[in-house]
Amino acid sequence: MRPKTIGATYLMIGVVLAVFAAVLVAVVRTTPAPVVQGAALIQPVVALVGLTAIVALAMAVYRNVALIRGAASARYFQTYAAESPAERVERPARAYMNLLELPVLFYVVCLLMLATSRFDSVQVCRAKSELASANLT
Repeated sequence: MRPKTIGATYLMIGVVLAVFAAVLVAVVRTTPAPVVQGAALIQPVVALVGLTAIVALAMAVYRNVALIRGAASARYFQTYAAESPAERVERPARAYMNLLELPVLFYVVCLLMLATSRFDSVQVCRAKSELASANLT
């Protein structure tokens, strides 16, 4: 028996993904959607974007104040190789990075639900709980 080539493996994976996408589209198109207003889903998305903007502003303020007071060097923020500043200066930066990295899937799922108009009160509740968990980090 001849070993499979990498091309055949990728072809098989592509076929499986295409069949999965076709089944997913068929299920979404044939399932009736409950009526929930889009504003209910947009509110948590806008709130999370607003929270990210507030944390970005706080990060900029903390870093500039640290530079002015001499608690951090400008070289550290240019290369991240110099002596690192105090924990309180870097905490907003880590929170900001978490808000940029973690909720990406949340944004994608919310956009898909809004684009297809297929969401109900359970998904809206889940979106609000995602916002609450982002506030805790």
